[in-house]
Amino acid sequence: MCAIQTPELPPATAWSDNTTSTGQVELMVRELQDQALLEQTLADVGVPAIVNSGEFCGPANQADNLTGRTGKHFLGPAVTSGGALVAITINPAAIPSGAKVDIGVEDIGSGHGILAEEIIKDGAPLSCHPIELKVSKPAGPATGG
Repeated sequence: MCAIQTPELPPATAWSDNTTSTGQVELMVRELQDQALLEQTLADVGVPAIVNSGEFCGPANQADNLTGRTGKHFLGPAVTSGGALVAITINPAAIPSGAKVDIGVEDIGSGHGILAEEIIKDGAPLSCHPIELKVSKPAGPATGG
């Protein structure tokens, strides 16, 4: 496994990507502050991607979701930590020309993580919805009569 070094790469605490000897790209995200830089870093290692943070996004038109035709062969083993998916393995050779991997990065500290489940047509309009985290609220004081 060799580490990908990019001069503009954010501090090591943000994310890391490695390319294995078989060409697989392993991506671990600890935080995300610059989606465009992560997209460029992935593109530099052969993974065309669209990265969204804090939202669930998918193609607005399901005809632009190519996953049904390609399958999930572009994904390899995933790594979880504390119930959150924190690392994914992507096979760039399995991504069709003219397509991108749809990657969502959620609040890692909240028990959510990184998710890549779709191959979408490059340039397809997205439909995004904010992530609604379910937070338990403490019970208020009892009222009665």
